[in-house]
This record gives sequence, structure tokens and C-alpha cells, in this order.
Amino acid sequence: MHNPLNKRFKRDLKSDFGKYAAIFLFLVFFIGAVSGFFVADNSVMAMSDENFEKYNIEDGHFSFNIKPSNEILKQIEKDNDLKLYELDYKEENILKTNRKLRIYKLRSKVDKQCLMSGELPKSREEIALDRMFAENNKIGIGDKIKIRNKNYKVCGLVALSDYSALFEKNSDMMFDAVGFGVAVMSGEGYNTVLKSHETVNYAWVSIINLKMKTRKIQEVKN
Repeated sequence: MHNPLNKRFKRDLKSDFGKYAAIFLFLVFFIGAVSGFFVADNSVMAMSDENFEKYNIEDGHFSFNIKPSNEILKQIEKDNDLKLYELDYKEENILKTNRKLRIYKLRSKVDKQCLMSGELPKSREEIALDRMFAENNKIGIGDKIKIRNKNYKVCGLVALSDYSALFEKNSDMMFDAVGFGVAVMSGEGYNTVLKSHETVNYAWVSIINLKMKTRKIQEVKN
């Protein structure tokens, strides 16, 4: 015996085709969008974990008004089972603008920089800027910027692993990639910038995380 509801089902689909088609497309769109978000989320998480190991990104940092003694630093490391890295910086405005630069020495142990284009600074007259900050302010490789009364040549564009977004302060609600940027210089170049706006800063990595990162790096090499 045929079920009479089968004919009604077909009649309903035919008469309300527009409504059912809209519901179908709505479901396809949102299922596809959510699936895409999950795929992108997993990719970003994997890349973030890889960067933490590759660039030895800090677990945190803290600052002092004056440079502490080595005894104090060793005591902090011992009491908290962590490794400290000196990461001082100086803040200066680029002349004739309200753009602020936070300048670091080249990093080789923690929060390493990624060279996007150009070269890393070698001489005392060279500086490498954050890529986003440079692009937003239309500064290119080979251009010169003036800090205080000294000109520095932009030799490269970099990304600092501890500045995935250019927040000047932790309390900022929105990052500012136009008015605030970070940069790196050689040790000699860093010393040419006046110390009046220098902050004594230390990054720290827990010993447990440090051992895990070292082990994973060795496994990749092997």
C-alpha cells in the first residue's frame, strides 16, 4: 500500500521550493564557515606552538626602575625555577612625527626576531623596523629615519616574536601599528641611542618549558 504522505511531501517541496532552498543554502553556508574556522584555528595553533619553540618566546617579563645586582637576579631564578634573559629597551620618537619606537638589541637567545626582508643591522648606523609599522608609515628599506639628532638607515624589516600585535602597554584595549612600533639594532647601534628613556627589562622562561623546547629542537635536528 502506498503511503499518501509521499505525494504530499513532494507537493510541499514543489510549492515551497524557495523556502526550502533558502534553508538548505543557509545550512550549507554556516556549516562551511564553521568548518573553515576550525581548520584555520588548528593551523594557527600549530604555527603558534612551532614559533614558541623556534624563537624561544618568553613565558613573561618584568621591569625595574634601576638595574638590579647579579645576586638579586640569581636569587629570583633560584626561588622561581626559571631562566632570566636581559631584554632592555629604549623608547624614542621619530623626529617630526608622533611615532614612537621601542628599540631593542638584536636577540639571539630569547624572543628571537624573524627577518622578513632586507638584512639585520650590522653597523651602528643601521636599524631594522617592524614590518607592519614600516608599511603603515610608508618607510622602506634604504630610507633614513632620524632619532634625536642622528640618522639611521633602515636595513631590514622584521617581526619580533613577542610582539605578534603592537600593543604598547598591557592595559591598551587596541593595538596601534601606526603610532607605535618596535625595532632592533646592533649592540653598538643601541649604545648610540641616549639612555634617558631606557627601561631595564627581563624576559623569563620556566626551566621546565626551556628543557622541553631544547628537547624538541634536538629531536627535529636528529
